[in-house]
Amino acid sequence: MEKSQLISLLRTFTKKDIRDCRKWLQSPFHNQREDVLCLFDHLFEQDRLLKEDLLIKQVVYTYIFPDEQYDDAKIRQTMFFLLKSIEKYLSYLEWSKEEVTVSIHLSRAYIEKGLSKYASKTLTAATQKIEDATFRDNLFHQYKYNIIKEEYAILEGQGRSDAQNKLSELINAYRVAYISEELAYACLLYSSPNPNINPIEEDYLKHLLPYIEQLQFNNNQNVSLYLLIYEVLAFNKDNQFDDLKLKLRDYRQFFKSDELRELYLLIINYCIFRVNMTGKREFLGEAFALYKLGIEDGIFIENGILDRYLFRNIVTNGIYLKEYEWVENFIEKYQHYLEPQYKDSFVNFGLGSLYFQTKKYDKAMRYLAQYEHDDVLLNLNSKSMLMRIYYEQKEMNVLESLLDSFKVYLRRKKEVGDNYRLLYNNLIKYTKKLLNVNPYDSDKREKLRQDILATNPLVNKEWFLEQLEKL
Repeated sequence: MEKSQLISLLRTFTKKDIRDCRKWLQSPFHNQREDVLCLFDHLFEQDRLLKEDLLIKQVVYTYIFPDEQYDDAKIRQTMFFLLKSIEKYLSYLEWSKEEVTVSIHLSRAYIEKGLSKYASKTLTAATQKIEDATFRDNLFHQYKYNIIKEEYAILEGQGRSDAQNKLSELINAYRVAYISEELAYACLLYSSPNPNINPIEEDYLKHLLPYIEQLQFNNNQNVSLYLLIYEVLAFNKDNQFDDLKLKLRDYRQFFKSDELRELYLLIINYCIFRVNMTGKREFLGEAFALYKLGIEDGIFIENGILDRYLFRNIVTNGIYLKEYEWVENFIEKYQHYLEPQYKDSFVNFGLGSLYFQTKKYDKAMRYLAQYEHDDVLLNLNSKSMLMRIYYEQKEMNVLESLLDSFKVYLRRKKEVGDNYRLLYNNLIKYTKKLLNVNPYDSDKREKLRQDILATNPLVNKEWFLEQLEKL
């Protein structure tokens, strides 16, 4: 029972979930079985959900069915009906969040009862609701299509002559909804570093572009923005990037925060991709501007949480661009939005990286030395910064100890990829060579310089050459 779907689901419940779901189960319309409500109450008493020994079916059975001989089929049936009742409750909650969807179903109920006039009235109110909203995102077009579909069904069912006009409107609404969704998925597809696109799909998308222009959908905010993002992503049209920024700025009011967040991240990923593929470092500035805009607009905060990797990327991007004051303020202000279990690690890494780059080594060491996380690459980066600090601070004994432990870390961590293992083993190797080279032997110094230049991959190559010159 402890590993059942029912228990996994109940463990996610908040106090409000428990109260509201209990009301649901108490209603005879939703549940007529006393054993189901009894099981629900029993599981939430005295923290039983957290105690494996109290979740054994035989133990639970004695509470639900006292004075009865254990019947495995009976307890499983009770668990099944409780799970199904809770699933219906959760489905209802999700369904009721969409007021337009509720209105559409209500109109269908009126039609079934022969009250078409009230069905039309309900749909008219739903149309007014979505038109009054500022949003013109994919969901808006889906709603509009579904409402027109129901309006057409009413007219067609009544044999009205204007049903054909409504059918034309329905077809157009469907096209807009379909093309909006199609372009959104195409953008998502092309935003990955190595998009897996078969030739048929690629050819289809290329033929879709002139079709959109022919239908004159370019004035639609949603279609227009996604179309431009798709063209930039799919064809690397850097010359259109300024137009994309302007359109995003002008149209961002038409999108809800969740979809706007996806749009920002799509474009940020494109910027990073262009930096990696072309070396155009100006795109790092473009990405940072979008990060700042997303933070200022509050769209990167989802349910009170800022994703820890997004937090790290913003910090890293800002440090690279030498936006040190902004980054420090950002860490101070937004660390409180990190999930508690990750907060210390990612704040320590962020501040450690910031103080490392600004050469405030005492502060950097304090934070980097505390950093330890499941993310292997961040650990490697943290250790790499500590190595450079110890060397520049002439903490040679500490450095040698770190080099030895780093070597062990690389050997033991199986999840470190072969490329990274080679990269950081080379880092350790040449740090040791730098420690041992005779500063008064120009031939050996030159030999080490040539080896550093010839070795790939080697992180911090410029730093090695700089330190060699200082000897």
